[in-house]
Order: sequence, then structure tokens, then C-alpha cells
Amino acid sequence: MLDADGEYIAHALRLLAPDTEHEEEVKALAASAKDGRDLWESLAARDIVPDSWIADGRRDFLPASSVAGKRWLVDNESVMAAACEPVPLAVSDAATLALDARGVTTAEALAREIVAGLAFWRVPQPVRIRWWIVEESDASTKDEYGRPLGRPMVGITPMAPLRRAYYSLAVAEQPRSRRAPQIRRELVSRQTMLSRCRWQLAVALAEDLEASWQWQIASEDGWRYNKVPFSQLSCPFWAILALWKTGYVLVDLTADAIYLGARRR
Repeated sequence: MLDADGEYIAHALRLLAPDTEHEEEVKALAASAKDGRDLWESLAARDIVPDSWIADGRRDFLPASSVAGKRWLVDNESVMAAACEPVPLAVSDAATLALDARGVTTAEALAREIVAGLAFWRVPQPVRIRWWIVEESDASTKDEYGRPLGRPMVGITPMAPLRRAYYSLAVAEQPRSRRAPQIRRELVSRQTMLSRCRWQLAVALAEDLEASWQWQIASEDGWRYNKVPFSQLSCPFWAILALWKTGYVLVDLTADAIYLGARRR
């Protein structure tokens, strides 16, 4: 029998908490680095980050000033995209990803798997990864019961790039004989505080887990979407759950880029 709450807690422990490698060396080099590129070049020379990070046309970074607001994702994307850099300019941002080079590489690969899994719904298929690195601490202003959780500040909030997959579950051509377990939202609220992250972030994780279980039920019970059995559709949720486990967040998906979020360390 599925332990829904236990599964959620296991994933929630990784919320914005990626692995750390070569910490002493990264921090020592960061202390004397002129900028992010200088740090990455020094780390690449020591095989701590891949050489390709110095000049990878499939990856760029929103500037640190983007944390002033999240409107760029909706209203001002083209302007902000023009300001993106091929490597992070801030030493702290460069160090954030360098501390987990293997995890970052895995997260980027998983992000592209998610996009590929959404091709059936004619979702854009960009190859560029665009990183958004922000401060994230006590970022939710209120939980679902209206209780304050910390001071207001900009933080990482997924914008439901899997909405079409969710939609397919909602309008499936099959009477719902079975429903997936639901994670207790009071547990989500508690994990929000423990993980020092936004309430919306913890909710998104819960919804992705619940959707993955519902997708499995739909496949097992012969549900159909547009007359196509779910068992024949590519499920994007295995990759999104694996991405959550890396400690990074799928923030958005546009025709131009896949947006990944990380907490500055």
C-alpha cells in the first residue's frame, strides 16, 4: 500500500537542497575569483566542473538583478532573455552550481526529458537551459491557513509547465473508478517551514507526486485521452520527480528555454 505522506516527506527533504562536492576547494577559489567566469575557469582546470561550462551555447543565466521580480517570465521575457549571460557573472552564483556539478548536469538532462515527455501535447521543445539562481529562505508569506511563514521576498515558484499533462488527467475519457491518494496539506505546510521554502514550491511537489500516482492508475485501468490509452502515452512525471530529488526546480517552459531554479549557496 502506498504511503503517500511518507513519499512526500522523502522528496521534500530534497527541496532546494542539492548535493555538495569539493566544497573546500570551490569556496577557496571563490574567495579569490574576479567573477563567475574566472571561478569556473579555475575549477575546470581542476576537473571540478566540465570544460563545456565555459562556453555552452545551450545554457545561459538570468542576471542577479532578475530577483527584483518575477514579471520577466510573463511580461518581459524577451527583454530579460537579451540580458542573459553564458556564464553566471556573480561569483556566488557560479559557486552555487559548481558545488554540485554532477547534480546540475543530471538536472539539465532530466529537464530535457520532461520536455520530450510533453511533446504529445505540442508543448514547445526548447533545448536551451536558462538558470535562475535566487535567495530562498522563509520566502512564503502565508501558508494555506493564512498564518505568516516569514518575511515577503522573491523566491522560486514553479509555473506549472506540466499543466497539459494535468489537464489530460482531468478530462480523461474514462469514469474515475479509482483516485490517487492525496497528501495532507498540513504536512505540506510543515515541510514548507522545515525546508525554508515557499509554500507554492512545496505544493507543486505534492501535486506532481499525486499526478504521478493518478497517471499510473489511469494506465493500469485503461483510461484514454483523445482515444489514446494512457499506457501508450509518455509519462513526464517520472522525470519531474527525479528532478525534484536533485534539489533543483523546473520553474517554467517557453519556446525559448527551459527555466531551472536553484537556491544561492
